[in-house]
Amino acid sequence: MVAVALTLILAKIGSEAAYADGTPNAPSGLVAVTGNGSVTVSFTGSSSAGGSPILYYRVSVFMNGQDTELRADGAASPITVHGLTNGVTYTAKVKARNSSGFGTSSKPTPSFVPADDESSDPGTTTSTTSATSATSSTTSDTSSTSSTTSSTSSTATSPPAARAPGDVLDLRLWRLNLPVDSKGGTSGESALVKQPKVLTYSDTSFALNPAGDGVVFTAGVGGATTENSKYARSELRELSPSGSLAAWKADSGTHRMTVTGSVDHLPVNKPQVSAAQIHGSSDLPLIVMATGYCDARCNHDPRTRTIPPGTVRLLTKENGDTSSGVLDPDYALGSRYTLTVEVRGGVATLTYTNLASHFASTRSFGVTSGQGLYFKAGAYTLSNLKSDAASDYGQTTISTLSVTHTP
Repeated sequence: MVAVALTLILAKIGSEAAYADGTPNAPSGLVAVTGNGSVTVSFTGSSSAGGSPILYYRVSVFMNGQDTELRADGAASPITVHGLTNGVTYTAKVKARNSSGFGTSSKPTPSFVPADDESSDPGTTTSTTSATSATSSTTSDTSSTSSTTSSTSSTATSPPAARAPGDVLDLRLWRLNLPVDSKGGTSGESALVKQPKVLTYSDTSFALNPAGDGVVFTAGVGGATTENSKYARSELRELSPSGSLAAWKADSGTHRMTVTGSVDHLPVNKPQVSAAQIHGSSDLPLIVMATGYCDARCNHDPRTRTIPPGTVRLLTKENGDTSSGVLDPDYALGSRYTLTVEVRGGVATLTYTNLASHFASTRSFGVTSGQGLYFKAGAYTLSNLKSDAASDYGQTTISTLSVTHTP
């Protein structure tokens, strides 16, 4: 399994503070050997595992300093990442994970360029690691700290099987709202799963998909709700690197969230589910939602009543619903898409691509909120028992999730 992001890419300034206490320190001595659309990275493992044994290592590939979301996990050095583009210049970093989360990333490799000539010279070396370790076909562990949970019979390039959403998405800078209360019922307020529990948490509303490469968010229409909301959610809320609630300004810096995922199920009578948001303490600059046809009995919004029966659209609602747009006019439930939301200079720009139909669109609008803002992602089911039966629900899947903030 290629463990996928939703990796949170940390801003260079202050990034070290984002790593939880007790996580492994940075691997070292990276060597990158290119192949046809691939790179094999060998490294010396973390000298300190932190507060618990290392579970696995992750190699992430970067282009022009930005995370490409191409990565692979393995129990030990070397680890191979596939899916790279020949002729393109990349670098790579390695980090280790234990039960507390991912540790500090290594320094990047020197630049390397994959090529279809597999006999070409390796793209990079470092002065602190022998080149023989990168080309070896054995699975010997060069780390000074061994994992007690991985099977020694598996190859180094075979990642461990995912067991919880935190094995697929990097959840260090998120907390989770559940569609149940703290007692497991629905009469109280939505329960919170905070750090570090969310790193290993899983239940029926927040679980791996059958393939083990995505996280399924499910919220029933009769679920517990947050304060000042009448709808249930299984949804991640962004935190700052210090662990406090994120609060960034639309007119200062660049703020970007990229999600690869799908909307999988809508309630029957009021078929509306929010998959991503920009939120403030009281302002709501952006909702990205999937909606089907909904007549006047369940919704007075004329935009949804104009949707033909049997059709689903991905819409935006902007600045407290004072403006809106259409990202995908004919969305098939379960179709994977990639959505990037970037806020810079007081303007939000959305870039959308449906990976099944290849339909693409962009949308820009001015963000009027002056509040501290934050990203949200998951399933926020915009229906309740007034419209739909208790057995109905909203559901989304996220396979990659990344957030960056730059000054």
